[in-house]
Amino acid sequence: MTQVWNWTWLTAVQIQALSVAVTVVVFGGAVLALVAIGHPWLAAVFGAAAVLSSVLSTPPPT
Repeated sequence: MTQVWNWTWLTAVQIQALSVAVTVVVFGGAVLALVAIGHPWLAAVFGAAAVLSSVLSTPPPT
């Protein structure tokens, strides 16, 4: 029998928190990778662009 997952327990706040966590992990990992390979200025510019993009973008409709 196939297991069907019930995702109705996720609230809007939990989804937003999950979205923020994924964004931080993905962009943070990219910034750390750039620093690790010797590109600290590029990492700083990329990190600033990622933060500005997240702050200035409009949230998706719910």
